[in-house]
Amino acid sequence: SMALRKAIETPHGATAEYWRIAEYSANYLQRQAQVILCGYISEAARRAGKQHLAAVNVVFEGDDFIGDFGRAEVYASLKARPQFADADDLLEGGGAAEPSVE
Repeated sequence: SMALRKAIETPHGATAEYWRIAEYSANYLQRQAQVILCGYISEAARRAGKQHLAAVNVVFEGDDFIGDFGRAEVYASLKARPQFADADDLLEGGGAAEPSVE
């Protein structure tokens, strides 16, 4: 399971830093896909069964439509959006998905 790490302040004033895809749906006729991400305080909070702080809805349409891509491609497409730019890829329970090069 993958996730993104980026600190984003929620409407509650608390910061969610662990974002995980909760739902993906595609409308092939309209070439539109919707991704819902849930944001948690941390990976540890999510693994402990805590509730998410916020949910974010991202729509891909037109040239951005990502039909049958796998989850890794969806996360990569999310990182192309300003909201999740500079987010770190995480493999749940395993830290960073790839070593970062300083």
